[in-house]
Amino acid sequence: MIYSIGVIFLCFIALCTKANKKTLLFITFLFLTGIAILFEPQRGLDLYTHYRVLDVMRQIGYADSIIRFRYLMGNLPVYSVLFYLISLLQYDKLLLIITYFIVYGCMFGVLSMCVADHGWSIKGWKYGYAIIMLITNAYSVTGIRYSLAFSVVFLFLYIDIYRREHRLLSFIMYVLMCLLHDGMILVVAFRLLLFIPKNRFTTKLKFLIVFWQVWLNVIGEILKAIPLAYFASAADKLLLYSTQESADTWVSGIGMETLGMLRIAVLILIVIYCVMYPDNKKDDYKRMLYFLILFCIGGISSAALIDRYTSITFTYAFPFVLTMNKECNRSQDSEKLLVRVETIPMIVLIIAYFGCLVAFQYRYFI
Repeated sequence: MIYSIGVIFLCFIALCTKANKKTLLFITFLFLTGIAILFEPQRGLDLYTHYRVLDVMRQIGYADSIIRFRYLMGNLPVYSVLFYLISLLQYDKLLLIITYFIVYGCMFGVLSMCVADHGWSIKGWKYGYAIIMLITNAYSVTGIRYSLAFSVVFLFLYIDIYRREHRLLSFIMYVLMCLLHDGMILVVAFRLLLFIPKNRFTTKLKFLIVFWQVWLNVIGEILKAIPLAYFASAADKLLLYSTQESADTWVSGIGMETLGMLRIAVLILIVIYCVMYPDNKKDDYKRMLYFLILFCIGGISSAALIDRYTSITFTYAFPFVLTMNKECNRSQDSEKLLVRVETIPMIVLIIAYFGCLVAFQYRYFI
C-alpha cells in the first residue's frame, strides 16, 4: 500500500498546500524512484521477464541477443537497442526508473502545455496533477514497452494535432514508438485517418470502426500480405489480444474488467461533454478520441485488448477532463481550487477508479 498512500499524500500536497510546481515535481519523481527501487516483481509479470532479458543481454551481447530473442525483438529495433543500452548500466531497476520518468514526464508535459494553452493559473495545473496521479496506473507501467511507447505518442499527438506544431518530428516519433511496441500501429493508423477530408459521408464512416471484430481475420490477412515481417507480427499480436487465452493470462483475477468498465464510463461522460460544448480548435483531437472510443466499444468482448486500449484512451482523453472544469481556475486572486458542479460525476468516477486500483491491483504491488 506504500504507493497508494504516497499518491494520496502527493495529491494532498498539490491541492491543499502552497507547494510550487518545481517542488511538487521533484518530490513526485523522487517518490517514483523509490517505488521503482523497492518493487520486486513476481514471477510471471512482464517486469520480471524484462529483468531476466536484461541479464541475458548483458552476458551475451547485442548480436546474440537478437538471435536469442528474435520472436520478441526481431522486428522491433527500438526495443532491442533500448534494452541493450540499459543492460550496459549494470542495474536492472534503472529500466523501471527511466520508464517512470518518461511516462509521468510526458503526462506532466501535456498538462503544462494544456494549462498554458488555456491561460489557467497554478491552481489549474495542480488540479490536473492530482488527476494524473489518480488515473496513471503505476502497476501497469511495469509492463514497460506499452506504457513507454504510448506516453511518447500521447505527448506528440498533443503537439501534432492540438497545437499543430512539429508535425514531421511527431511522425518520426510515431514510427520509432511503433518499433518499440507494435500495438502503437493502431493509434498511428487512426492518426492517418485524420488526413481524410471531413464531410458528412466520412463523418458517418467512423462508426464502422465499432464493427472491427467482424473483419478481424480480414484485417489480419491484409497485414500479413504486406511484405514486411513487422506487419505480420503486428497481426499476430492483434489476433492474440482478441482471444480468451490472452484474457485468462493477463486479465482475470485482478479486476481488470472493472477498471475497463470505469474507464469507458469516464470516456462516455467526456463524449457527452464534447457534444454539449463543441470546440472547433480541438476538432481533430476530438475526432481521434472518437476513433479510439469506437474501437474500444467494438472490442468490448476482448478483455485483454480492451484493458490496454481503454487505458491509453483514458490517457489521451486527459486534456478533456481538464477543460471540463473550464475557466474556474484561471484567476490568481484566490488560492482556493474551484470545481464546477458538472465535473463532480467525473471526479467521483476517477476516485472510484483509483479505489479499484488499490483494491484489485496493489495486492501485487508495494
